[in-house]
Amino acid sequence: MMDVDSGSRSRTSLTVPKDYGSSGAAPAGVSVTTADEAKPHHHVPPPPGCLPRRHFPVSVLFAACFLISYVDRSVLSIAIIPASKGLDYTGWHKGFILGAFYYGYVSTQIIAAMAAKRFGPYKVLAIMVFIWSLFTGFTALCFPSFPLLLASRVIVGLAEGFGHPCVMTLVSYWSPYSERSTLVSILFGFSFLGNVLAMLVTPFLIELLGWRWVFYLAGLLGVAWLAFWVAFGSDRPSNNRWVNKAEAEYIEANLTDPATLFNKAEPVDVNEQLSPDPDRSNKSLLLEGGRNPEKQRLLKRDNFEVEEDEIPNPTFWQGIKYLAPWKKIMTSSQIYAVFAANFATHTIGFILSNWMPSYLTEVHGASLEQLAYFTPLPYVAIFVMSLLVGVLADRMRSKGMHIRNVRKIMNAIGLIGPGLCTLGLALWPWFIGPLELEVAVAFLTAAFGFNAFVHAGFESNFMDLSPKFAGIIFSVSNTIGTTAGLFGVPLVGILVGESLRGYNFSFLGMTGVCFVATLINVTLGGPR
Repeated sequence: MMDVDSGSRSRTSLTVPKDYGSSGAAPAGVSVTTADEAKPHHHVPPPPGCLPRRHFPVSVLFAACFLISYVDRSVLSIAIIPASKGLDYTGWHKGFILGAFYYGYVSTQIIAAMAAKRFGPYKVLAIMVFIWSLFTGFTALCFPSFPLLLASRVIVGLAEGFGHPCVMTLVSYWSPYSERSTLVSILFGFSFLGNVLAMLVTPFLIELLGWRWVFYLAGLLGVAWLAFWVAFGSDRPSNNRWVNKAEAEYIEANLTDPATLFNKAEPVDVNEQLSPDPDRSNKSLLLEGGRNPEKQRLLKRDNFEVEEDEIPNPTFWQGIKYLAPWKKIMTSSQIYAVFAANFATHTIGFILSNWMPSYLTEVHGASLEQLAYFTPLPYVAIFVMSLLVGVLADRMRSKGMHIRNVRKIMNAIGLIGPGLCTLGLALWPWFIGPLELEVAVAFLTAAFGFNAFVHAGFESNFMDLSPKFAGIIFSVSNTIGTTAGLFGVPLVGILVGESLRGYNFSFLGMTGVCFVATLINVTLGGPR
């Protein structure tokens, strides 16, 4: 085995083989990690002279996918204004048309993660991009029929529900931990750049070609992206022909932040690897799980060791059961902090994205031309800030700040800021006077800009908490977050249908959600 010098006891950790796990006893003051964890993550530098070619299949194509998905879901918020003329669509109708997307979106989050794990995110993402692009174009033909329009938006949501889990699974395979905050912030920044594109171009397309062409062209964007994805994409760096071997090895050796592998206050150097002891590890498993194969599989799953091909031809429920350590996930305080932050962020994003054009038109009298100038500004703000906060978070981490504190700070700014902005939108007309169009746009722009900080907070936290199950955790979290669109978007329509003051009550509700989520995140959040 190895001798541990008593004088350097506080600096030494033991490494055990993967199948030994954490079942063996370790001396006091010595941290134990598995052989997989002890791979020299931080000792593997980028290959010298290597051009990071992964930034095309990862940074560019992933970002473009997010951009297109947000274009496809966002064009409706402006196109519905001219498209619904003469159709007697009330605020109630508009609320359910805008919210129908989320009924489909929320239904496929966990299924998407299962499909990505079972069939590979590369194939699943390609199929779903084709489906949502097809039905985005089909939406243009459905407006005369309210039920058919709802159905088309639900299908777009069903397909787009696969997008984020697949991409986040791919990110966990492709992003070295030192680049993760930056990459995730870029991806979510480009999602809001999709909103910018939709809000900026849609009014001019309506004037030039008519509102139906907005949907046709949005669908064609997805088809164009698909051609590049088929040519350049892949599940992992090791099987991508555009990434050389040295770079693939660098990526896969640096997927996990060493700081998340140790529970001790002072993680220490790994000096030597213990030789495997199969008898001891087998005895350990037998003591815990007996000779029952299913119990042993569950033990291995909870130790993050179960392999996809270990269960031949699993049933649907077996696939769910062995997909992830559900008990550990659903009893983790950090996970619930992520859920709270996700729900608050989606509340701000979904409600404002869908109702902002109608709010500016109905309350402030904005014209279609003014919408083209004003509605992109909040998304420009969140796009620019997303690029900056990712770099800032990685810089804070490189300067020695613990990853838990980095995530908490980013989440706090990203939730309190929008909460204060929506509070201003709600109270200004009641206590100060009429709210001018420019001031309302300034509040909305600031709300989106502050919200960008969560992209270096909980949005990056999935890979910190569990790189292997990042897609699963993201899917559960996104399912919970999407309920904000499921119920919030139609609820605003109901409130506004009664009176335009319903917008003020909606802003107050968003403020409350943000403040409560901040409290939960500060007390429970961050990887340990």
